[in-house]
Amino acid sequence: MPNVPSPAVAVPTTPTVKLCPYPGCEHDAVPAQVPACPRCGRRVKRCSECQALNRRFSRFCQGCSHGLEEQAGHWSQYQGGPYRQGLIGQKLGIPFAELELKPVLQHRFKGPCRSLLFYEGLLLATAADGEAAGFEVPTWKLFREWRAAPEVVHSGACASGFLWLPGAQQVTVTPLASLEAESDPNVVYSDKLPGQIVHPPLAFGASLFLVLEDSAGRSMLVTLRADATSKGLRLSPPEVLHRGQKLSAPVLSSAEPDIVLFLDEVPSGLRLYRVRRENGGFSTLPQPVVDAPAGLLPEIPPATVGNLLYAVFNERRRLCRIDLKSSRWDGELASDVRSFALAGKQDGVVLQSAGMQLLSRKNEETVLDPMAGPPLIWRELAVVLGLANGRVRLYSWENLTRETEIRVSQNPYAAVSALAAFEDFLAVGTEDGVLAVFRLQRSETA
Repeated sequence: MPNVPSPAVAVPTTPTVKLCPYPGCEHDAVPAQVPACPRCGRRVKRCSECQALNRRFSRFCQGCSHGLEEQAGHWSQYQGGPYRQGLIGQKLGIPFAELELKPVLQHRFKGPCRSLLFYEGLLLATAADGEAAGFEVPTWKLFREWRAAPEVVHSGACASGFLWLPGAQQVTVTPLASLEAESDPNVVYSDKLPGQIVHPPLAFGASLFLVLEDSAGRSMLVTLRADATSKGLRLSPPEVLHRGQKLSAPVLSSAEPDIVLFLDEVPSGLRLYRVRRENGGFSTLPQPVVDAPAGLLPEIPPATVGNLLYAVFNERRRLCRIDLKSSRWDGELASDVRSFALAGKQDGVVLQSAGMQLLSRKNEETVLDPMAGPPLIWRELAVVLGLANGRVRLYSWENLTRETEIRVSQNPYAAVSALAAFEDFLAVGTEDGVLAVFRLQRSETA
């Protein structure tokens, strides 16, 4: 029987141009897959369902009300994101020997730079006194300056279009969409919290999770939620989810959707807690950790990779793994650990009292200069360290004996106080208020 061609079937096509969503522009020929309107230059977010364009901080599509996804590649919280891995996943394809760091931005705060985040195309920098500045990436045009908090004591966090900043006993939240208005940004203050904030917070959805310590030294995990109402943004009173003696910082599970994890050490042993949304609130489910070592060090926030959680224990400062499926201790990776970053289940870097060590190859390198803060890993390229002398040092991932260094502050006593890495940029803040951004590129002389 001869082959008979099938009748042609009309395939719906996606319009190649759309209407700019910003009032005053409304350019009607925005090409598909571009990050910004070519006429007004403002960033847009495309709905995956109806393809309509929305403003950059929109959470729901203005055309079909479908939930909008956040852009990939954010550096949105402490150690990069809710998993706390300290990993920049983007591969630059530049050999370390040909790497050059080109300065692209210099800014100065009056006080220490405390928080650096990259979210929806903006670098959000905040000083300890609450002064904040947003810069467009990659043009580095100043987008907005505002007072975002009375004080900032830890790294902030971004999620669902909100910027959260922790003070000593209070948090503020700024809906980032309000930065686009001509009026002052809408900064909402929490009530005074029932304890001191002791770890960088975790933002997840429209909620923030915090560990507090009261005057008696007892710990508690609390949550707050930002809700849009007809009268504006409302911040819920703090809800205590758990009280304990020695709580780790919260971390998002990288294997279980929408589950927040934390550890608590009780007299009978270590407990792993899962926090899940339930009936409009949150429930906590404890589970003993089998064969866990004693002496959780809660001052070092845990991290997750796949079905494993990583935390540091006892006087030997042992970096250990916990299998989240079986709730069982899964081995020790290193000792004398001051901080760490992870590049996989078996791979990462730990900072020790005298230097650092790669977990996969057990390569060690002595670092003579005092280190400030946890390391970052640029996948397959470098380990990034902030130093206490105002410098940043990059070590080759393939060979720790190869390094390059940049001076950020001219004050040798001004430690690096914040780091953020995104796309092909490294942002650095110091204790004397310097904010500097460098582009990682191939050297022109290579």
